[in-house]
Amino acid sequence: AHDPDYALVVVGANHGVTRMTREHLGVAIALAVPVFVVVTKEDLAPGNILKETLAQLMRLLKLPGARKKPFLVRGMDDVVVASRVFREGFVAPIFTVSNVSGLHMDLVHAFVNLLPSRKLWSVRGAGSVEFLVDQFFNVPGIGTVVAGTLVSGCVQTAQTLQLGPDSAGVFHPVVVKSIHHMRVPTQRLLTGQSGAFLMRALKRKEHVRSLGLRKGMVLLDAGATPTATWRFRCDVLVLHSSTTMRCNYQPVLHVRNVRQSARITRMDREVLRTGTKAAVDFEFLFRPEYVVVGSRLIFREGKTKGIGNITHIFPPTAAPS
Repeated sequence: AHDPDYALVVVGANHGVTRMTREHLGVAIALAVPVFVVVTKEDLAPGNILKETLAQLMRLLKLPGARKKPFLVRGMDDVVVASRVFREGFVAPIFTVSNVSGLHMDLVHAFVNLLPSRKLWSVRGAGSVEFLVDQFFNVPGIGTVVAGTLVSGCVQTAQTLQLGPDSAGVFHPVVVKSIHHMRVPTQRLLTGQSGAFLMRALKRKEHVRSLGLRKGMVLLDAGATPTATWRFRCDVLVLHSSTTMRCNYQPVLHVRNVRQSARITRMDREVLRTGTKAAVDFEFLFRPEYVVVGSRLIFREGKTKGIGNITHIFPPTAAPS
């Protein structure tokens, strides 16, 4: 979910376009992710309410900030046309379905099956290993399992990797004992696949849980020299803010699989408001993280939301006071 190919927004036909609908559409459009809409409960909503909901959606998608062309899908021919032009991001297909009767669900399934991947996984497969840890759990009698997505390289059983960073920014050597993909055991995990690894620490007296295992960690090649950082610079765009933001403002950052509060230490404007673009320096509050240049980020605090791109990573320093 941290790097989606496409976005699907679900709207209840009897509820219409809500504030959450506008927010989710805005984030998807701001991140340049092609989005399509599924209007549910077509059998429950009266005809005039359904018609008004579709009219609201079309007005919203045609706004200058969105610049989408709504396309109401009614048959299999429309599905083929929509799938061909959807990847470019200018067209926003709209489906009306019923989960009770199954009306038009076949169109949604066919559309999703026709969508190609927007990522060149074959190119990334030749790179070094980078596995983003999204969750972890302990299996009684088996050991500690980490799950996530392999965004680069290929991982095999008995391979040695580096797990980190911990709260001190250190990466620790671990060994992959077994791999599961789609609940099926396998000998290797390929780029672009999600999976789960049974891990053990390389040092016999250590346990994986003692390495500070948490969401937001990464697994990297054993020969890599990664560094965790406290501070980085990014170009941001404020999507919405009910107040002005100044230095020391502390939002929650979402960068790939990393979620942590950070504070603004410097920016090239005196204040940030809705619609403002600026170069901003962020500093993590609790622990260093592994982030890379070019990563997209979302920051939020209450109703305030913004997006950005990381442009520079500062060398690791001591923890902020």
